[in-house]
Amino acid sequence: IDIDDVSLVINYDMPVTTDFKPDYETYLHRIGRCSYTFNLIGSEKDFNIMKAIEEYFRYPIDGITIEAISNLESDHE
Repeated sequence: IDIDDVSLVINYDMPVTTDFKPDYETYLHRIGRCSYTFNLIGSEKDFNIMKAIEEYFRYPIDGITIEAISNLESDHE
């Protein structure tokens, strides 16, 4: 799928190959040229895939906790 003007991508599941290894090409295709990407990390497996993607592309993926999001919301009230 190629959709113009996408500014946010949310990865509900980290992309993996058929043998459950990190799928670097799919990850790069998903995030494309968008402004923001969120990876929902709900397990150690997802975390390890994210770390492997970081290492593969040699680019850090910044994290944010649910607590930090809650604090952002309360700051704007």
